[in-house]
Amino acid sequence: MTYRFSTVSQVALLVAVILHLVAACTPTDNSSSPGLLKSNSVASTYVELSRRYLERGNMAAAFENAQKAVAADPESVEGHTLMGLILQGRGDSDNAARHYLKAKKLAPYDPFVSNAYGTYLCSNGLYGEADSEFLAASKSPLNQYPWVALTNAGLCYERYGQYDLARARLQSALALNSDFSQADQAMKRLRGRG
Repeated sequence: MTYRFSTVSQVALLVAVILHLVAACTPTDNSSSPGLLKSNSVASTYVELSRRYLERGNMAAAFENAQKAVAADPESVEGHTLMGLILQGRGDSDNAARHYLKAKKLAPYDPFVSNAYGTYLCSNGLYGEADSEFLAASKSPLNQYPWVALTNAGLCYERYGQYDLARARLQSALALNSDFSQADQAMKRLRGRG
């Protein structure tokens, strides 16, 4: 299994989403809690393993465990979102879309799902739709890290040469967290462009 990324911005965008997944996503076993839910302990275990493998950069093991999570619980929002991210990284756009859309159907207002789906839309040239997903993620009261979604929006616009829009999203991200290095680095790259 090979993973291919076409541009530095696409890699940065996917890395930011994965960082958000690993650092910000804290699902619970309580079904009355908002956000991504773990519906059964077997699927939860596989999701956690997949997340940890992603954190270590072992995409093959992350993929295998995300597959097991979805097989154990076809309603696992996080499992489908992980599958979407991993398949997107592999360049399997059709199957990534299928998993993202399943996650969106199961949790239409979840900020992590919106953020991840936004990266997919951006990587497929749908930056207006991607921006809508990123903004929804950033405005969600469930999102403890809205600057990540705004940074992803900025990276998306940067990728497509929309430098003014990129700067606007990145400035919004930095207004929320001035220490967020991905947004800061992107702003430095944009100096003198467009």
